[in-house]
Parts: sequence; C-alpha cells; structure tokens
Amino acid sequence: MLSHDDSDENSRILATKLFDKLAPIIGQELCELYVIPQIDSFADDPNSKVRKAVANNFYNLCTIVSNISFKNKLLPIFQKYIINYKLRLSKDSLWTVRKATAEMLPKISSFCDNLTRSTILLEIFNNFTVDKQRYVKIAAIEIFGQFIAGLQKSSLTQSILNFYLQIIDEYYNNLSNEQLADIDVI
Repeated sequence: MLSHDDSDENSRILATKLFDKLAPIIGQELCELYVIPQIDSFADDPNSKVRKAVANNFYNLCTIVSNISFKNKLLPIFQKYIINYKLRLSKDSLWTVRKATAEMLPKISSFCDNLTRSTILLEIFNNFTVDKQRYVKIAAIEIFGQFIAGLQKSSLTQSILNFYLQIIDEYYNNLSNEQLADIDVI
C-alpha cells in the first residue's frame, strides 16, 4: 500500500527502504517479480526524494537477485540510458540524486563483472567527476579509492591517473605555506 500512495512521497520513500531491507526475507523470486518493477517505477518518480531513496536503498536488493536480473534490470536504473526520453539516476536532473548515486557506485561495482566495471561503471564515474554540481564531484572524489580498487589493472587508464593527479594538485594548491611545511616528504 505504501508503494502505491501517489499522494504522499514519504510513503513511497518508506516503501523503497522497506523493499531494500526486506529483500533477503522476501527472496529472489518475489524480488525479481514484484520488487524490481516497483523500484524501477520509483526511479522515475516525479519527486526527487523518492528517486534519491532508490539510489540510497539499493544494496540488499542487489545481493538477493540473480546476476541476470541485476545486469538487465537493476543496473540500468543507475546507468545512463534513454527509453522514452527518461534519464536514469546517474543523469538525474537534480544533483542530490546524482550525488546519492555516486555514493552507491562502489557497492554496485562489487556486483559487476570486470567488463561492466571497466565500461559502464567507469563511464558513470567519469560523468560524476565532470558534473556541474560540485557536491557530486566531491562525492566522486570521496569514493574514488573504493571504486578503482575494484577495477582491473587493464582498466586503469591515463584519464583515471590524470584525475587522481589533479585531485592531489588541487589539494596541495589549497594548502597554506604553514600546512605545506608540516608535510613530511619521504
């Protein structure tokens, strides 16, 4: 009933959280039949708080569904794909949804094969690093280490290395002379 309450976004947010927390109890078959379509619908909700709740409450559902359902049904919710001109969570119009999606990226990465990590997720990550909203960029920087830890060595490109070096440069350029003097050089 909560998931179908169109008049109250808090009900839909609560339903999203409950679906994620109860996924291990509900089981794979029911999650694939009923929960995933509902989560997919919530990802297109007109209220940004509901879409953000989807981005924040996704992990347990990923642990219970089959690899095929994850790759074909759940991953596209995060991925930039356009069907009937709908952009999904990683390209949402509101930065709070994109930020929540960025924060979930390392966890989502743990369910992906190396090819998916080095193509689809790397593209999503790169989009977060050049996002117009600085809080989305900061979220990408915060998850950077966790994200690249899941990539294969062959996926670590020059652009990823350049991004990492740019982060270091920006950090050191923003330090005062006193702070720089306190840094031990090994």
